[in-house]
Amino acid sequence: MRGLEIQKQNVWFVEKTTDDSLYEATITYSKPVKKRVSVSATASAPDENYAGTIPSYDRYITCFDRKFSPKEGTLLFVDVEPELSEDGNLVLDESGNPKTENDYILARRIDTKKGTTARYGIKKKSEEN
Repeated sequence: MRGLEIQKQNVWFVEKTTDDSLYEATITYSKPVKKRVSVSATASAPDENYAGTIPSYDRYITCFDRKFSPKEGTLLFVDVEPELSEDGNLVLDESGNPKTENDYILARRIDTKKGTTARYGIKKKSEEN
């Protein structure tokens, strides 16, 4: 069963927004939201392999909180823990980037509108994304 508490781990979700209205682009980061979710070891499920689907993500997470609905492109801290200030925001370096870099990005929502769980495909962060 994927819902067992022992199979869940802490994952931090951070939304990154860019404001281009000024002369320079201003990047802001939302306050990290920590959720306990199940994280897969591999990218695809047996039913996807059987159907011949090649996933565009590296792993997926299963969230049991239907009220929580992160957007595609959300930064994820899966195997690393973000460095947080006392007020719970990300600690940024001199250039305005998080001191601890995220290791995954939410690539796509793999879900239906009904049901008790939501699945999200996550992609390992690389130099180009």
